Amino acid sequence: MGRFGWGRSLNELIETYDLGHYIDRGSIRFTGFVPDAVRAQLIAHARCVVYASLYEGFGLPIIEALNLGVPVITGYGSSLIEVGGPVVNYCDVTSAQAFGQALHRCLAAEDPEAFSRRKAWAANFTWRKTYEKIRDAAVDLVQPRNLS
Repeated sequence: MGRFGWGRSLNELIETYDLGHYIDRGSIRFTGFVPDAVRAQLIAHARCVVYASLYEGFGLPIIEALNLGVPVITGYGSSLIEVGGPVVNYCDVTSAQAFGQALHRCLAAEDPEAFSRRKAWAANFTWRKTYEKIRDAAVDLVQPRNLS
């Protein structure tokens, strides 16, 4: 899903890491753009969501996955730690070994409470709360200040 990032071409990466057979048997699929409802279904049925972003402004896909109770693997960059909090699997996404270990942890049997913890964490991030924080900051900016 989503757009392709910077760096080497997708075909070069597929060849370098010998991923062609996974594509041939349908284990890896490149969907291109998908509507919101379809994206939500893809995420809901995933074993985990890998969000290996190096340059991210916020990380909305992390919240989308957590809201559906799906495990997430992401890196340490930008706001991703704040967004994922204690319920996300973090790793150095530029290290194949670290990424493999995170994937193994993510796909291993998890405790029954993990699903609920992810959903509860995601509930901290709503459009209403975002609006209220922006509104409060704007009101604070225009309030007269006592400079004495």
